[in-house]
Amino acid sequence: MEYQANQFAGLVLVPRKQLEDNFKHIVKYLKTEGHDPDNFYDLFEDYLYKKLVRVFGVSRQVLERRVRYEGLSI
Repeated sequence: MEYQANQFAGLVLVPRKQLEDNFKHIVKYLKTEGHDPDNFYDLFEDYLYKKLVRVFGVSRQVLERRVRYEGLSI
């Protein structure tokens, strides 16, 4: 039951369109700045999630679930 509540909260607090737009914008920015996810994936991912946490005001765990659920990838 708790998992379902968390899933629902993630859907409400992190709408798909805004998540996709922000995710793509941050990834594009990082690549434009010369950061290569193939060479520095952990750092790239950490920066991405720190930015998304600030935008949506939810935990990284919630965002990781939402990103996986929406099938977004770096």
